[in-house]
Amino acid sequence: NKGKDIVVKTDQGVFQLDIQQRTFGQYNLPVENHVLAYDEREHSYWTRHEDDLLVERFENNVHQIDTVSHEIPITQIFFDSEGNTWNGTSDKGLYKFIIQDYDRWLLPKRVESVTAIQKDKRGNFWVGTMNRGLWRVSEDGAKEYKVNASNEYNVNAIKVDEGDRVWIGAYGGLARYDQNTDEFKWFSRPEGLPSSYINQLEVDNQQRVWYATQGGGAGYYKGGVFHNFDVATAPYANVTAGTSAATVRMSVDGVTGKVTFTNDVTINGSL
Repeated sequence: NKGKDIVVKTDQGVFQLDIQQRTFGQYNLPVENHVLAYDEREHSYWTRHEDDLLVERFENNVHQIDTVSHEIPITQIFFDSEGNTWNGTSDKGLYKFIIQDYDRWLLPKRVESVTAIQKDKRGNFWVGTMNRGLWRVSEDGAKEYKVNASNEYNVNAIKVDEGDRVWIGAYGGLARYDQNTDEFKWFSRPEGLPSSYINQLEVDNQQRVWYATQGGGAGYYKGGVFHNFDVATAPYANVTAGTSAATVRMSVDGVTGKVTFTNDVTINGSL
């Protein structure tokens, strides 16, 4: 997202989604490299060219490009409230960037592929990985948490809601952290999830926890109840008929609370 704009890059080009007008049109992205994140504080694009991490900005209509790192395959970027930039990689673990200082953070186990990063209000960093499970990093060190009772170790999404509750989406279900017991409550198909394979999580302005799944469509959790939708048949506006619900992606507008579902390069519908 860039401000209130939602920009989507597809194999058909770059598009801008206007949720209020329900339009989806071509967008002129001012940078050519692959965009990983937009930093609203510095009005800059964090981009990648091959395995080089770049920061691109425009000052007085002059395009400036700074190189942050070489030969580090960055996949995730998270900006914290203290001005730090956290970078997850596909094979080299987690890095922290402070102005011009770039440090690699090492976890007790060999963690190479970082898939999700979030920070809660208590200052803990939550790190999701591929094949190495879930970690909490604090001043006391790093602690590993088991992904449900399954043999899966892939964590795909982490979100922190307004109540500072930490939510985890994994190949093992949906989880909510209890800071009093330092344990996670896991939800899966027996509790009402349409699929145990969670691809993505979002929290809207009504504190509904939205999930997109592999093979089960999408839905949200609130007040102890799961509300599941088959994106192919649910009564959303502008739903594309016959769209498969196998793999769903979504975006949530923090201002309007609108939820938009996508599948590949097609906008399926909004709620």
